[in-house]
Amino acid sequence: MGKIPTAAWVLIWFVAAVRGEPPHIDSLNPAQGPIAGGTLVTVTGGGFGGASVTLDGAAIAPDALSDMQLQFTAPPHDNGYALIQVTTAGGSAAAEYLYVPPRLADPGYITTVAGVGSRTFRLPRAALRKPA
Repeated sequence: MGKIPTAAWVLIWFVAAVRGEPPHIDSLNPAQGPIAGGTLVTVTGGGFGGASVTLDGAAIAPDALSDMQLQFTAPPHDNGYALIQVTTAGGSAAAEYLYVPPRLADPGYITTVAGVGSRTFRLPRAALRKPA
């Protein structure tokens, strides 16, 4: 096997320096929040310098950004998992954030949470009993 010329090593080093290391995500805190949004989420990891952040493909602006940590306010979203992706010139990393629906406040109410929006209906307690 032949020796790689010095110029090739310089090119390899230059490409690695320009691209940088790919980011990595170690944790999300908290890992879940309400479908209404508004939760401040802290992403801890590395290689975040100059990163762009998306949530299910939609760009979101970080509230704070450093090389090892970023924070953003979760926007409203349907219930279920959303993919958070951090992208830099060196590559990208992803993690899942869980959106949860609100809890039922009173067992006398029936709340339907499906897709976009919700409705609350008030039923008399007699309607919840089994017929004789």
